[in-house]
Amino acid sequence: MASQWPAHWRIVPKPHFSPSTLADRTLTEPFWTWSSSCFFFTLAVYLHLSSIALASQLWWTKTRGWYFLGMVIVALSHLVDLMVTNISSLEYANTPRATRRILAVIDWLAIWVGFVGFALLNWHRIRAMCRVSRPRLTCVVSVLAATQVLFWTGVTATVLTAFYWPDRSNPIVQSSTYYIFPAFFWDAFVNIFTSSAFIFHLYKLHPPPSRPPARPVTLRWPCTSTCTRFCNRSQVLLLLECSTMLIAALLPLTIPDADPLNVLIFFAESFRSRVFCTFLRDLQTMLRQRRRPGGAAAAGPPATAAGGNGRRPGANRGRGTRVQERGRHG
Repeated sequence: MASQWPAHWRIVPKPHFSPSTLADRTLTEPFWTWSSSCFFFTLAVYLHLSSIALASQLWWTKTRGWYFLGMVIVALSHLVDLMVTNISSLEYANTPRATRRILAVIDWLAIWVGFVGFALLNWHRIRAMCRVSRPRLTCVVSVLAATQVLFWTGVTATVLTAFYWPDRSNPIVQSSTYYIFPAFFWDAFVNIFTSSAFIFHLYKLHPPPSRPPARPVTLRWPCTSTCTRFCNRSQVLLLLECSTMLIAALLPLTIPDADPLNVLIFFAESFRSRVFCTFLRDLQTMLRQRRRPGGAAAAGPPATAAGGNGRRPGANRGRGTRVQERGRHG
């Protein structure tokens, strides 16, 4: 028989109080309890805040275009959906009906803005770089993005209409909450296709080198090596992002009891936003290196692919005045 642990090695639990006393005197529980829902909830909140911070930094330091600002709005909308859905469910039974309707409208508007906004940002990324060189691919992605917008608009309108519908026995009203899972699946599929097409286009622009250069330093090799590393890293991130989103979308349809709070959906949304912001940051870095002398900037795509107009605010300020003065004195 195994010997008992020494008394000074044991973890002595805190004294357990009644729930009323516990609510009045402590901020945490008297014992540590693992909760997978709280873990994924906290991780999703952190990833959303990280996406908002990174997109705001890119908007402020790189280009003041609307693209990065749109990513901030998308991440903020997903964060509002996460907070409203989970926080409001704590006292849902005691919440007045009018308040529940207001929260439902806010929640579904946030869902619509988040998913439709992300679909439009993903579509604009392809359109900015491929509309001239690959018009057919741009047309296919445009059609898929339009179906995303129509899908999420229809789901949002159906759920809100069912929420306000007086006859609760209607089968459409009873099944309205399940319409969102096919929308999740279609959204994940379209984003996989769009992101894969974008990485394929980058590979065609900068194919990986077949052999090392003859000299240590050449004009084309540093940029090509940077683009290859960027594409390889983007492939890994795309695989993680798509697998997370597909698992989160298919799990409620295959095993309904596996994720009753749908926390994995919120985690997949936050992870996708963070990966997309990381992709934009790396793309900005690659484009900035290509615009340097010797980086073959004339052959590359415009900086508008990553959002913005390709130059920092105020870069041309005063240039016309200096030209006029030079002509006046010359």
